[in-house]
Amino acid sequence: MVKIDLARVRFLDETLREGDSRGYHEHSASERLRLLRSIHETTGISHFSLGFALINPSDRATLKLFLAQQKAGLLPSDLVVHVYGFFQTEQAAHDLMRELDGAARDRISFELVCTPTHAIAGPQDGPWLAARRGIQSAAAQSRTELLAGLAEELAGMLSRFSGYGLHSVGMIAQDAFRCPFDDLAAFVEGATARGVTEVRLHDSVGAATPSSVETRLRELSKRFPRAEIFGHFHDDFGMAVANSLTALECGAAGVDVTMNGVGNRAGNADCAAVFTALKVVYGLDVPGVRFDKLTGLAREVERHYALLRSPHAPVTGRLLHLDESTMRTHLMHTVSPDTYLPYDPALVGSGLEAAHAPGSGRQAVELVLDRAKAELARRGIPLDSALVERACEWVAKERARRATEFRGRALDAMDQYVQLLRSSYVTDGDILARLIATRGRFDEGVRADAAARV
Repeated sequence: MVKIDLARVRFLDETLREGDSRGYHEHSASERLRLLRSIHETTGISHFSLGFALINPSDRATLKLFLAQQKAGLLPSDLVVHVYGFFQTEQAAHDLMRELDGAARDRISFELVCTPTHAIAGPQDGPWLAARRGIQSAAAQSRTELLAGLAEELAGMLSRFSGYGLHSVGMIAQDAFRCPFDDLAAFVEGATARGVTEVRLHDSVGAATPSSVETRLRELSKRFPRAEIFGHFHDDFGMAVANSLTALECGAAGVDVTMNGVGNRAGNADCAAVFTALKVVYGLDVPGVRFDKLTGLAREVERHYALLRSPHAPVTGRLLHLDESTMRTHLMHTVSPDTYLPYDPALVGSGLEAAHAPGSGRQAVELVLDRAKAELARRGIPLDSALVERACEWVAKERARRATEFRGRALDAMDQYVQLLRSSYVTDGDILARLIATRGRFDEGVRADAAARV
């Protein structure tokens, strides 16, 4: 087993940023900080992303309240929030820093976002660079000139924030695992030349694999041995947790996680899965994590964002530990959970359950009654073949009855939940429908349902 030194690893929780980008509903600053506190108390994480507080009013309000509560002693003094900026928001970042005193600045990590992928950097940052350097047309810049110019601007901008006394200053490279290595290296070289060592690699589209993560981290570490490399992985192909663990195996200084894996598209690396894997698979003591509280925190996050997880999601899924009743579950009950489980569900605040499926059969019923033998005897109920037979008949009939009564309702509830959730969002299509229905007035003279039919 590859050694991971958790004493030097730092986790960044992105739940508040990624969750809002996936839940779409507005939350007050106090609600967001209440969730932050819950995550901190359960996981021990002390670094939290507030994302784009320079331009996002919700993030800015949360940052303001965070600093006020920390100053008043209402939040732990060691908590740090990460604020992100683009080239285009440099002035806003300077304005923010100048508003704050030294104690507040020390609680902020500023991360400057760059894009070493020409397909994105061209239309996103090309016009800004052209205007900044007096180039008549962004299209006049070659791929090489564009990326070299942006790497130079990144280095200069990072150096201009080094004197504010912030907790740290770093760079975020978007799409860092698909871009050519030399393009990424140009940005990292510019940053490290200015004394910036925090390099955050974002797998923006979730296309990284464990092997590509290993290759990129080893190449980058070899070329920039002083760099502190962090990973941020999306779950588009179900590999965010595996990629996070691979990054840690390869010596990454830390990875980003979210509770319930909440985040853009398929989400991010699930905090509970990463921590439980480190404990169970790697045999590591994960400091600060209250594992028995993880399932309760998962439910809190579901309700905060109104986003249900898959009932069989790893570690904290609602039905994860409800197994088919068989000899397998009998052994888990009578011998040890680890006969057929990677860990005891009690570790994460859950419990082992078993349900009788069509294939469970008579043996499963006999095993249930056998496990209850002492209780039956105490109540004067004889355990014999006749009792087993009656129990089997009841299970068959009751299973059919419950399926008939509840399955259809459950299917309707699934559809209704998704429909209600979609109805709670305002989409691009809603804007256009309302515009057309009201001829651009956006007034209340036309019913919303009429607009929706357009």
